[in-house]
Amino acid sequence: MIARMVHEVAGERPREQRTNLFVMATLYCDAGSAPVKLRNLSSTGAMIEGGLIPATGTKVRLSRGSLNIVGKVVWSRSERAGLRLDSSILVSEWLPGGRAAAAQQRIDEIVQHAKASNTAGAESTSTLLASPAAELVSASDLMRLSRALDALAEDLADDPAAVERHGSKLQTLDLVAQMFAKLAARG
Repeated sequence: MIARMVHEVAGERPREQRTNLFVMATLYCDAGSAPVKLRNLSSTGAMIEGGLIPATGTKVRLSRGSLNIVGKVVWSRSERAGLRLDSSILVSEWLPGGRAAAAQQRIDEIVQHAKASNTAGAESTSTLLASPAAELVSASDLMRLSRALDALAEDLADDPAAVERHGSKLQTLDLVAQMFAKLAARG
């Protein structure tokens, strides 16, 4: 109550109740895009964590599955940042099991399948595409994922320490990117 009064006296609106979570999303800005973890979320703000955090004041778009919201970085420290969203969201849609979950879950299943099989055989690909959830991921979505994974793999491959530490994982990343491109070509 006292904190709310202090905010109101200072001309600030009180901070909304935040929901703590740990889900993946993609952050887009003029400089490019990067995967981030959503650490907490309210209807008008979010805290994200990731390796590439834009500077305070940067306009951004946050995406998770089919959900998108535009906002601005209002603070950043180390690998975390606070976002003020331009419009209000339903937090429940962004949670695991929410509206974004079906498409995101399908993507996670495809990546998991690629890691497990370590090959892109036609039979396994047709099995993936035959499920009802596959309709939620379009050919252009898969191609966009393929390009993003290729760009990430190239950036990581330029870092000798990353190659030394994660060489086989980079090969898996490349394989998944190729698999997405093949799926997109069939779509």
